[in-house]
Amino acid sequence: MNKQVSTKVWIVIAVVSVVIVILSIWIALAPPVQPPTKTGIASPNTLTGSAQDHSPVSVGDDKQKACLDSRGTVAAASCCGQTQDFPNNCAIGACGCAPASSHQVKTCNCGEGKCFDGKACVDAKAPTAQTTNTASNVDETANWKTFTNTKYGYSFKYPQNFPVNAGEEDDASLGSRDNWVTIGDLSKEPSPGVPASDILVMNVYMGKKFSFLPKIKNFFFGNNCQKEEDVDLAGQKAKKLTCTDAYYGAPTQDYIFEKGGNLFQIHFIKTDAKLSDVYNKIIASLSFQK
Repeated sequence: MNKQVSTKVWIVIAVVSVVIVILSIWIALAPPVQPPTKTGIASPNTLTGSAQDHSPVSVGDDKQKACLDSRGTVAAASCCGQTQDFPNNCAIGACGCAPASSHQVKTCNCGEGKCFDGKACVDAKAPTAQTTNTASNVDETANWKTFTNTKYGYSFKYPQNFPVNAGEEDDASLGSRDNWVTIGDLSKEPSPGVPASDILVMNVYMGKKFSFLPKIKNFFFGNNCQKEEDVDLAGQKAKKLTCTDAYYGAPTQDYIFEKGGNLFQIHFIKTDAKLSDVYNKIIASLSFQK
């Protein structure tokens, strides 16, 4: 009887020993458990995100990883309608549209003196050749509306939510008949000292020629113009004027050119850098019917 008990004890001991050996081998071969790592501390204006997410990889995920790997932080910004997450903010224009034509996207904040070129945070003072090429290939006016003036045969593109008004009247101050178009919110018509930086104006002075230019300069600027350049605009020889508005005391940009026996003036006040950028894109889209 004692011999049978002794045999059973040795069997139990052997089984336990085998189990212990198996567990030891399994523990030795198993990968170590890593503690969770911090991928960044989100400020109130910073979007949380990490390059170690296990969601399916997309272009946005790649750019987010590139941002974080180059010591940038993920933030939110209001950019033009077709701009996607992590735009090239070394180039001008991607986030330069008016609020009504913008939406929220993820961007890479690289800190002072740097910008994100779509691949990494780089020195903002020395953008790469790739940066310039990328910016030049983006058509930010692709989803804009088109305004056409059939009487004078011209058209231009403008952002979806920019109101456009048009009319024709006698201008007693200049002694001319004007056909005019405004792009912007006329309800924000300013008072003296508060410039109308949110309005772009195109005037057509009927039957007038370049000889009418001195009268325009005197009326709009009190002849206070700092620069006058000869430029090409929409296939026309034009004068580009950099002046100071006589009414608002603010810097202005004007283009004056003659077409079909009439004198054209494009005018806006340059107090808002982003709106000025949009207005220059509108002007660049101007074309005449052949």
